[in-house]
Amino acid sequence: MSTDNVFALACPNGRGALHLHRVSGPQSWDLCLPSLHFRTAYGFSPKAKKDITPRRAYHALFLDEKGSTLDDVVVTFYQGSSSFTGEDSLEITSHGNPLITVTLHSRLRGLGLSDAKPGEFTHRAFLNGKLDLCQAEAIAALIDAETMGGVKVARGATDERLAKRTQKLRASLIEVRAQLEAQIDFGEDDVGALPWEAVTAQCREVSQQLHTLELSFSRTQFLQRGLRTALVGPPNAGKSSLFNSLLRDDRVIVSAQAGTTRDVVKERLAIAQRDFVLADTAGVRSTEDTLEALGIARTQKEAELSDLVVIVLSAEEPLDSSSQLLRQILQRLPAAISVCVVLSKCDLSEEHRKLLAEPPLSREGNRRSAWVPLRKRLGVPEKALFVPCAQENVDHLQQALCGAYDELSQQSGEHSSSRDDSSGHLISQRQRDEVVRARKCVEQALKLCEQRAYPEMIASEIIACEQALEDLMGRIDVDEIFNNIFSSFCIGK
Repeated sequence: MSTDNVFALACPNGRGALHLHRVSGPQSWDLCLPSLHFRTAYGFSPKAKKDITPRRAYHALFLDEKGSTLDDVVVTFYQGSSSFTGEDSLEITSHGNPLITVTLHSRLRGLGLSDAKPGEFTHRAFLNGKLDLCQAEAIAALIDAETMGGVKVARGATDERLAKRTQKLRASLIEVRAQLEAQIDFGEDDVGALPWEAVTAQCREVSQQLHTLELSFSRTQFLQRGLRTALVGPPNAGKSSLFNSLLRDDRVIVSAQAGTTRDVVKERLAIAQRDFVLADTAGVRSTEDTLEALGIARTQKEAELSDLVVIVLSAEEPLDSSSQLLRQILQRLPAAISVCVVLSKCDLSEEHRKLLAEPPLSREGNRRSAWVPLRKRLGVPEKALFVPCAQENVDHLQQALCGAYDELSQQSGEHSSSRDDSSGHLISQRQRDEVVRARKCVEQALKLCEQRAYPEMIASEIIACEQALEDLMGRIDVDEIFNNIFSSFCIGK
């Protein structure tokens, strides 16, 4: 447990209604109380430590070294047993003027407190047993999340679900090791023959569970960043109009002049609690314009890096030429990338306007609808989504994007035992690396079991697997790992 007493601003240091200051340390109450005068029925007066009720908010004056008021504040005290850090601590809420914050912090330094380092409060919570290492990492991920999917998966990781998953795995490993060590210590004559089939089955089950846990990291990454979606197609196909309609904002210039988009424009988009990174790109065509050619090259690169490519074709163009262009675009895309073909501007074409009256349907449904003949004439691949769409009404396209998101999300976690975003998934590369290490150890133990190797050899691999799980949860004393993790936190957390 640390003997230092630290403080930090726990909110952005800008001008606002309130600023929250956190103080933690074994002497934090004793150091701060002399500078606090609490409101009573007769004005403001000091309080003794024994008169403080933990977890109660007090209105008080914070005084400087001369006894003058720095600010009137609200202060809440926490005892170590029930505080976030596991130490005596307090939270001071002042007015949100940066000048007040600077003066207040200067006073705290004068009282003997030190400025907290990035992540120091969470680090102390970990060292004092209030959090495990995975929960601490989840707090950082929760603060840094840029998508609702990232918020959900980080929020789920702050509880003990991952710890419970690893505890079950360790319990199985302990059972295996107990049987192996009984053989090592006493021999077959005393404890009977080693139950090879049972031991092998347990090792195989642990291996499968670790593999499932390892794959959960792919789903976490998907949820954290959102679905990378690129709008690709010829000039004047309606890509920028669809981009603006999806965003509900005139984000990019729309013009009847072909080739107005020369670069990749990206924006985050949320549809029905699903997160997307939407990219509008330069129209694909043969050109001698140097700038436009550079834009088309960027379009190709963006398409190759995307999870989903939305190929936009215009209903105003002849279907034969659109079909030929679709084939050319598909030939340039990696086979693994998902594709959605959108026939835009259907509201401007009498022939295709009736398609917009159909309710949005699933991929299987639209193959049985009136869209099927048009889909076949365009040559839309069997695995691709197909969506007739208006320039302004993008309901069909929104549903298609959500369907693609759900499908790709399930693919990224298809081996997971749960579709729940908060079911104790891995949220960092460090966690994945430890799980991979544990899996390789138990797989080696499984091979040795199948070979009926010496119990000592199998036990060695089981112990190494247990150690990797211990390292995963942070039940080790390696300062370098801790410093690397907590240094990435924001100050005040």
